[in-house]
Amino acid sequence: MLKSQSLNSKKRRRIQSWSLCVSDLLSFMFSVVIASFLTITTATNLNVIGLLVLLWFLWMGFVMKRYTRRTSLWDELHYTLQGIMTLALIHLALFKIFHQQINIAWWITTWFFIGTLIHLLRQLTKRILLKLHVWQIPTIIIGDGENAKNACLALKSEKMAGFEVQGFISKSHLNGSRVEAPVAGIPLLCMSDQGCSVNAFAEFHSVIALESNESNEIESWVRQLTLAGSNDILVIPSLPSLPLYGMEIKHFFTHEALMIRLHNNLAYCSSNVLKRYFDIIVSTLLLILLSPLFAFLILKITRDSGPAIFGHIRIGQNRKPFKCLKFRTMVCNAEHILTELLDTDAEARTEWEQCYKLKNDPRITFFGNLLRKTSLDELPQLWNVLKGEMSLVGPRPVIKDELELYGNDVDYYLMAKPGMTGIWQISGRNNVDYNTRVKMDSWYVKNWSLWSDIVILLKTIPIVFCKKGAY
Repeated sequence: MLKSQSLNSKKRRRIQSWSLCVSDLLSFMFSVVIASFLTITTATNLNVIGLLVLLWFLWMGFVMKRYTRRTSLWDELHYTLQGIMTLALIHLALFKIFHQQINIAWWITTWFFIGTLIHLLRQLTKRILLKLHVWQIPTIIIGDGENAKNACLALKSEKMAGFEVQGFISKSHLNGSRVEAPVAGIPLLCMSDQGCSVNAFAEFHSVIALESNESNEIESWVRQLTLAGSNDILVIPSLPSLPLYGMEIKHFFTHEALMIRLHNNLAYCSSNVLKRYFDIIVSTLLLILLSPLFAFLILKITRDSGPAIFGHIRIGQNRKPFKCLKFRTMVCNAEHILTELLDTDAEARTEWEQCYKLKNDPRITFFGNLLRKTSLDELPQLWNVLKGEMSLVGPRPVIKDELELYGNDVDYYLMAKPGMTGIWQISGRNNVDYNTRVKMDSWYVKNWSLWSDIVILLKTIPIVFCKKGAY
């Protein structure tokens, strides 16, 4: 059955909100002190800083409701950085408006530490509250199908959001028949169970995640939960194929009609220009910074005879073929060895036909295996990015024969430039089956944003160092 709460929901929320407020206040105070110490500047106009702090709490607390609503780590970081940058510009504008002198070094240092400390202290605060079992929000998911399963896995993947899923609620098993819970280890409760009623979980965070053919039940659940006093109701509709990022929901004042406006960001010229400039700047910086590593790897590989870099034909944006560059990780007669292996080993042939990769590939050299596990073999693709054939983030570059495996989703693949990294790389890399990889690539194209590119790049770093799913 559902666990009882040691603290009632109102008291729990007050502790959570005030803890985050105190955390942010300390971040502002420490930042001013640290900046003054580092720049040897006496902090002046503290009344202006106080006004900006007040604006911060009004905006984050009452307008954006960031002290009460839960979101993912990366979304919170996004909103926080937007707010910090806006306040920093307002701060600078106030000095100009009132013709006051400003120490630029102090201003830059102050706002740099504010942006850094707010994020770090918030995470520390949440971890402390988690340890004290105060940050968790007891959550129940209404539904027992695939949508409910995905909702649960999504909530559990964001540990710092604090959603503690305690059970799935179902109305469909009233005849004594039982099915397994969508996620192992979390109970599936039926509304006919003793003690299981809407009133019993009214104080829980309710997530309605029904299937598309059960949409008519959503209104009934919302009504029951509202009458029971529930004030936190989330609805996760089953919309697996629609672009979700930037989706706008509109309603008509006098009619029960919901209108959803979808955005295909990559269809806008401005988005493509922004993505291209981001690729050029980052790839140029990385090529300069990693040039000593390039020189070392080229020297090491050429000692094994043969060229250090080779290009394999892949299909790019709008079906345009290009040479995808990589450091050579295979023996020079790799094609001959592959042909012999596929002719003599049926198991290897089946594996190759499924994903065009071999887990135990006899063509790979000892040093090449190390390069693959660390993904260093893909560094030459920075040149592909600089040339405009690839992007830093995008769908996995594929050969011509693989396009057939994409089915209808091939249109999404061809809309974007292939990427050095992408959704599938941060979700298990080669441990992800091919169909899932295709869905991930399509999802990326449909939901592109510059922020998602930045997040994927940052999440790629630990994945590469952990060598997860690489071969």
